[in-house]
Amino acid sequence: MKSGVAAGTDMAYAFVSQVYGKTFAQDITTLLEYVPVNNSSADPFAAYYNLTSPSKPIPPVLNDSPFTYWALLVYPGIIALDAISVASYPEFITLQPGFPGNLSIIAPTLDPVQMSSIVPGGGQTIIPTHQISNPPPQIDVLIVPGLPTAGPFPYQDQLAAFIRHTYPTVQNIISVGTGSMLLGYAGILDGREATTSKSLFGAATAPFKNNNITWTYDRWVQCGNVWTSSGTASGLDAGNALTTSMFGPNATFWATVNMEYVPNTNSSWVPFPPSLA
Repeated sequence: MKSGVAAGTDMAYAFVSQVYGKTFAQDITTLLEYVPVNNSSADPFAAYYNLTSPSKPIPPVLNDSPFTYWALLVYPGIIALDAISVASYPEFITLQPGFPGNLSIIAPTLDPVQMSSIVPGGGQTIIPTHQISNPPPQIDVLIVPGLPTAGPFPYQDQLAAFIRHTYPTVQNIISVGTGSMLLGYAGILDGREATTSKSLFGAATAPFKNNNITWTYDRWVQCGNVWTSSGTASGLDAGNALTTSMFGPNATFWATVNMEYVPNTNSSWVPFPPSLA
Protein backbone atom coordinates (compact mmCIF):
# COMPACT_ATOMS: atom_id res chain seq x y z
CA MET A 1 0.00 0.00 0.00
CA LYS A 2 1.08 3.57 -0.57
CA SER A 3 0.72 6.82 1.29
CA GLY A 4 -0.34 9.98 -0.62
CA VAL A 5 -0.50 10.89 -4.30
CA ALA A 6 3.19 11.29 -5.20
CA ALA A 7 4.15 8.33 -3.02
CA GLY A 8 2.54 6.12 -5.65
CA THR A 9 5.45 6.86 -8.00
CA ASP A 10 7.93 5.62 -5.39
CA MET A 11 5.81 2.54 -4.78
CA ALA A 12 5.68 1.83 -8.53
CA TYR A 13 9.49 2.05 -8.66
CA ALA A 14 9.77 -0.46 -5.81
CA PHE A 15 7.26 -2.79 -7.49
CA VAL A 16 8.98 -2.69 -10.89
CA SER A 17 12.37 -3.20 -9.21
CA GLN A 18 11.10 -6.30 -7.45
CA VAL A 19 9.27 -7.81 -10.43
CA TYR A 20 11.47 -6.79 -13.36
CA GLY A 21 14.79 -5.93 -11.72
CA LYS A 22 16.42 -2.77 -10.47
CA THR A 23 18.22 -2.02 -13.75
CA PHE A 24 14.95 -1.97 -15.69
CA ALA A 25 13.33 0.21 -13.03
CA GLN A 26 16.24 2.65 -13.15
CA ASP A 27 15.99 2.84 -16.95
CA ILE A 28 12.36 3.91 -16.58
CA THR A 29 13.11 6.55 -13.94
CA THR A 30 15.87 7.92 -16.18
CA LEU A 31 13.39 8.33 -19.03
CA LEU A 32 10.91 9.93 -16.64
CA GLU A 33 13.66 12.04 -15.05
CA TYR A 34 12.39 11.00 -11.65
CA VAL A 35 14.56 10.37 -8.59
CA PRO A 36 12.69 7.82 -6.45
CA VAL A 37 12.76 7.56 -2.68
CA ASN A 38 14.04 4.06 -1.90
CA ASN A 39 13.24 4.03 1.82
CA SER A 40 9.59 3.11 2.31
CA SER A 41 9.63 4.23 5.94
CA ALA A 42 10.99 7.70 5.12
CA ASP A 43 7.86 9.85 5.30
CA PRO A 44 8.52 13.58 5.62
CA PHE A 45 4.80 14.37 5.82
CA ALA A 46 3.52 12.32 8.75
CA ALA A 47 4.46 15.05 11.23
CA TYR A 48 2.22 17.55 9.42
CA TYR A 49 -0.77 15.27 10.07
CA ASN A 50 0.14 14.70 13.75
CA LEU A 51 1.02 11.08 13.00
CA THR A 52 4.51 11.34 14.47
CA SER A 53 6.00 13.29 17.34
CA PRO A 54 6.94 16.05 17.39
CA SER A 55 4.31 17.30 14.98
CA LYS A 56 4.95 20.12 12.53
CA PRO A 57 2.60 23.00 11.73
CA ILE A 58 1.75 23.80 8.12
CA PRO A 59 2.55 27.49 7.53
CA PRO A 60 -0.66 29.54 7.42
CA VAL A 61 -1.96 30.66 4.04
CA LEU A 62 -2.76 34.30 4.60
CA ASN A 63 -3.25 35.61 1.08
CA ASP A 64 -6.12 35.01 -1.32
CA SER A 65 -6.15 34.86 -5.09
CA PRO A 66 -8.60 35.88 -7.79
CA PHE A 67 -10.24 33.11 -9.80
CA THR A 68 -7.60 31.41 -11.97
CA TYR A 69 -8.42 29.76 -15.28
CA TRP A 70 -6.07 26.86 -16.02
CA ALA A 71 -6.06 24.91 -19.28
CA LEU A 72 -4.38 21.66 -20.30
CA LEU A 73 -3.72 21.18 -24.01
CA VAL A 74 -3.97 17.49 -24.95
CA TYR A 75 -3.61 15.45 -28.13
CA PRO A 76 -3.14 11.76 -28.98
CA GLY A 77 -0.01 10.11 -27.59
CA ILE A 78 0.88 12.51 -24.77
CA ILE A 79 2.66 11.14 -21.72
CA ALA A 80 0.20 10.95 -18.83
CA LEU A 81 2.65 12.22 -16.21
CA ASP A 82 3.57 15.17 -18.46
CA ALA A 83 -0.04 16.27 -18.21
CA ILE A 84 -0.72 15.31 -14.61
CA SER A 85 2.48 16.71 -13.09
CA VAL A 86 1.73 20.42 -13.51
CA ALA A 87 -2.06 19.93 -13.49
CA SER A 88 -1.85 18.46 -9.97
CA TYR A 89 -1.08 21.91 -8.58
CA PRO A 90 -4.36 23.61 -9.57
CA GLU A 91 -6.16 20.46 -8.41
CA PHE A 92 -4.85 20.92 -4.87
CA ILE A 93 -4.47 24.72 -4.78
CA THR A 94 -8.16 25.17 -5.59
CA LEU A 95 -9.13 23.02 -2.60
CA GLN A 96 -8.30 26.08 -0.51
CA PRO A 97 -11.25 28.50 -0.26
CA GLY A 98 -9.07 31.53 -0.98
CA PHE A 99 -7.76 30.13 -4.28
CA PRO A 100 -10.71 29.49 -6.60
CA GLY A 101 -10.11 28.23 -10.12
CA ASN A 102 -10.87 25.57 -12.67
CA LEU A 103 -9.07 23.42 -15.23
CA SER A 104 -10.25 23.05 -18.82
CA ILE A 105 -9.06 20.23 -21.09
CA ILE A 106 -8.54 21.48 -24.65
CA ALA A 107 -7.96 19.18 -27.63
CA PRO A 108 -8.19 19.27 -31.44
CA THR A 109 -11.51 17.36 -31.23
CA LEU A 110 -13.94 16.44 -28.47
CA ASP A 111 -13.17 12.73 -28.88
CA PRO A 112 -11.51 10.95 -25.92
CA VAL A 113 -7.75 11.44 -26.19
CA GLN A 114 -5.64 8.30 -25.97
CA MET A 115 -2.44 8.84 -24.02
CA SER A 116 0.85 7.07 -24.67
CA SER A 117 0.73 3.34 -24.00
CA ILE A 118 2.87 0.26 -24.66
CA VAL A 119 -0.40 -1.57 -25.38
CA PRO A 120 -1.87 -0.71 -28.82
CA GLY A 121 -5.29 0.80 -28.26
CA GLY A 122 -4.85 0.57 -24.49
CA GLY A 123 -3.77 2.91 -21.75
CA GLN A 124 -5.38 5.96 -20.26
CA THR A 125 -7.75 8.36 -21.97
CA ILE A 126 -8.70 11.90 -21.10
CA ILE A 127 -11.97 13.60 -22.01
CA PRO A 128 -11.69 17.13 -23.47
CA THR A 129 -13.99 19.87 -22.29
CA HIS A 130 -13.21 22.19 -25.23
CA GLN A 131 -11.93 22.12 -28.80
CA ILE A 132 -9.07 24.35 -29.92
CA SER A 133 -11.53 25.86 -32.39
CA ASN A 134 -13.81 26.86 -29.50
CA PRO A 135 -11.63 27.33 -26.40
CA PRO A 136 -12.63 28.79 -23.04
CA PRO A 137 -13.05 32.58 -23.15
CA GLN A 138 -10.23 33.06 -20.63
CA ILE A 139 -7.02 31.10 -20.07
CA ASP A 140 -4.61 32.30 -17.41
CA VAL A 141 -2.22 29.33 -17.43
CA LEU A 142 -1.76 27.01 -20.41
CA ILE A 143 -0.08 23.61 -19.80
CA VAL A 144 1.49 21.87 -22.82
CA PRO A 145 2.60 18.23 -22.30
CA GLY A 146 4.82 16.26 -24.65
CA LEU A 147 5.16 12.96 -26.50
CA PRO A 148 7.52 10.07 -25.69
CA THR A 149 9.19 10.88 -29.03
CA ALA A 150 10.44 14.05 -30.74
CA GLY A 151 7.48 14.02 -33.10
CA PRO A 152 5.89 14.14 -35.51
CA PHE A 153 3.06 15.58 -33.45
CA PRO A 154 -0.52 14.77 -34.36
CA TYR A 155 -2.35 17.97 -35.32
CA GLN A 156 1.01 19.76 -35.11
CA ASP A 157 0.09 22.81 -37.19
CA GLN A 158 -3.25 23.25 -35.43
CA LEU A 159 -1.69 22.92 -31.98
CA ALA A 160 1.10 25.37 -32.79
CA ALA A 161 -1.40 27.86 -34.25
CA PHE A 162 -3.56 27.60 -31.12
CA ILE A 163 -0.55 28.22 -28.85
CA ARG A 164 0.57 31.15 -31.01
CA HIS A 165 -2.91 32.69 -30.91
CA THR A 166 -3.47 32.07 -27.18
CA TYR A 167 -0.08 33.05 -25.79
CA PRO A 168 -0.50 36.87 -25.92
CA THR A 169 -3.40 36.77 -23.44
CA VAL A 170 -2.16 34.19 -20.88
CA GLN A 171 -0.43 34.98 -17.60
CA ASN A 172 1.87 31.96 -17.95
CA ILE A 173 2.49 29.11 -20.35
CA ILE A 174 4.36 25.97 -19.28
CA SER A 175 5.54 22.95 -21.25
CA VAL A 176 6.72 19.55 -20.06
CA GLY A 177 9.22 17.40 -21.96
CA THR A 178 8.86 17.61 -25.73
CA GLY A 179 5.89 19.92 -25.27
CA SER A 180 8.56 22.61 -25.63
CA MET A 181 8.76 21.66 -29.31
CA LEU A 182 5.18 22.85 -29.78
CA LEU A 183 6.13 26.14 -28.14
CA GLY A 184 9.07 26.28 -30.55
CA TYR A 185 6.85 25.60 -33.57
CA ALA A 186 4.53 28.34 -32.32
CA GLY A 187 7.46 30.78 -32.36
CA ILE A 188 7.23 31.83 -28.72
CA LEU A 189 10.65 30.44 -27.75
CA ASP A 190 12.52 32.66 -30.20
CA GLY A 191 14.94 34.87 -28.28
CA ARG A 192 14.46 32.87 -25.07
CA GLU A 193 16.19 30.19 -23.02
CA ALA A 194 14.38 26.86 -22.86
CA THR A 195 14.82 23.21 -21.98
CA THR A 196 13.30 19.93 -23.11
CA SER A 197 13.38 16.18 -22.50
CA LYS A 198 16.91 14.94 -21.62
CA SER A 199 16.38 11.54 -23.26
CA LEU A 200 15.42 13.24 -26.54
CA PHE A 201 17.45 16.42 -26.21
CA GLY A 202 19.29 16.21 -29.53
CA ALA A 203 16.27 15.16 -31.56
CA ALA A 204 13.95 17.64 -29.85
CA THR A 205 16.20 20.65 -30.41
CA ALA A 206 17.32 19.73 -33.95
CA PRO A 207 14.33 21.31 -35.76
CA PHE A 208 15.14 24.68 -34.18
CA LYS A 209 18.83 25.05 -35.06
CA ASN A 210 18.01 28.10 -37.18
CA ASN A 211 15.82 29.66 -34.48
CA ASN A 212 17.18 32.04 -31.89
CA ILE A 213 16.59 29.66 -28.97
CA THR A 214 19.16 29.04 -26.24
CA TRP A 215 18.63 25.43 -25.17
CA THR A 216 19.86 24.48 -21.70
CA TYR A 217 20.11 21.23 -19.72
CA ASP A 218 18.34 22.75 -16.70
CA ARG A 219 15.51 20.91 -14.97
CA TRP A 220 13.25 23.83 -15.80
CA VAL A 221 13.65 27.32 -17.24
CA GLN A 222 11.60 30.44 -16.61
CA CYS A 223 11.98 33.13 -19.24
CA GLY A 224 9.42 35.81 -18.54
CA ASN A 225 6.02 34.13 -18.50
CA VAL A 226 7.26 31.18 -20.56
CA TRP A 227 8.21 28.10 -18.54
CA THR A 228 9.75 24.97 -20.01
CA SER A 229 10.64 21.83 -18.05
CA SER A 230 12.73 18.88 -19.08
CA GLY A 231 11.47 15.30 -19.04
CA THR A 232 8.12 14.26 -17.57
CA ALA A 233 8.64 14.20 -13.77
CA SER A 234 10.47 17.54 -13.87
CA GLY A 235 7.03 19.02 -14.47
CA LEU A 236 6.35 18.43 -10.77
CA ASP A 237 9.27 20.70 -9.85
CA ALA A 238 8.53 23.29 -12.54
CA GLY A 239 4.88 23.27 -11.47
CA ASN A 240 5.96 23.96 -7.90
CA ALA A 241 8.08 26.92 -9.04
CA LEU A 242 5.28 28.30 -11.24
CA THR A 243 2.65 27.94 -8.52
CA THR A 244 4.94 29.56 -5.96
CA SER A 245 5.46 32.53 -8.28
CA MET A 246 1.70 32.92 -8.66
CA PHE A 247 0.33 32.17 -5.19
CA GLY A 248 3.30 32.35 -2.81
CA PRO A 249 5.30 29.69 -0.96
CA ASN A 250 2.79 28.92 1.80
CA ALA A 251 -0.10 28.11 -0.50
CA THR A 252 2.16 26.01 -2.71
CA PHE A 253 3.64 24.22 0.29
CA TRP A 254 0.10 23.37 1.42
CA ALA A 255 -0.46 21.78 -2.00
CA THR A 256 2.76 19.74 -1.92
CA VAL A 257 1.99 18.49 1.59
CA ASN A 258 -1.38 17.25 0.35
CA MET A 259 0.32 15.70 -2.69
CA GLU A 260 3.03 14.29 -0.38
CA TYR A 261 5.68 15.46 -2.81
CA VAL A 262 9.02 17.03 -1.89
CA PRO A 263 9.88 19.32 -4.82
CA ASN A 264 13.38 20.13 -5.93
CA THR A 265 13.70 23.92 -5.96
CA ASN A 266 17.02 24.15 -7.83
CA SER A 267 16.23 24.67 -11.51
CA SER A 268 19.88 23.98 -12.46
CA TRP A 269 19.82 20.51 -10.87
CA VAL A 270 20.63 17.97 -13.62
CA PRO A 271 20.45 14.42 -12.22
CA PHE A 272 20.15 12.86 -15.68
CA PRO A 273 22.57 13.39 -18.60
CA PRO A 274 21.08 14.62 -21.87
CA SER A 275 21.02 12.44 -24.98
CA LEU A 276 22.47 14.47 -27.82
CA ALA A 277 21.67 11.91 -30.52
